[in-house]
Amino acid sequence: MLNICRRIVLHRIMKLFPFLTCCLSVSLLLTSCSSDVCEKISCKNNGVCVDGICACPYGYEGEFCENAWHDKFTGSWAVSETNNSDTTIAKYDLNVVNYRTQDTLFLLGFADSVDTVFAVRDKYNTFTLKERVADTILTIQSGSGLIDEDAQTVTGLYTFKKGSQITTVNFTWTR
Repeated sequence: MLNICRRIVLHRIMKLFPFLTCCLSVSLLLTSCSSDVCEKISCKNNGVCVDGICACPYGYEGEFCENAWHDKFTGSWAVSETNNSDTTIAKYDLNVVNYRTQDTLFLLGFADSVDTVFAVRDKYNTFTLKERVADTILTIQSGSGLIDEDAQTVTGLYTFKKGSQITTVNFTWTR
């Protein structure tokens, strides 16, 4: 009886064999024809394509890693400052240039001074100001800034010490 059952099962499998072989062949054919989603993507600046999207190295951004982080900040800005201690508004021009690395900026004329202040990248659209002694009585102690998505406005704040007085200043840069 067991022998008869084995023969019946084997017979049924043999009848299905052409169908199973066909399904397996079609399945292999379809998977082997799928294209590499990164084949036509060319990431710049040593970026790497992952699942059709460029993964950019530190300091670069953009769809194809074509932009250096500092590019959105470099150039001339019109600055407006509000001094929190006496609400005096200062207005001046600022020039921002890249400094040697992808994540450091020179702020030329920051705080309406003749000295240079360094800003270092925090995240995609933010930076931190480094402490800088501007002259014998003025020290820029700290600060941070945030650029908007259109790269047309930067807002932030910084603190400075003049003599023994510490003041916080809000700033807005516009192109």
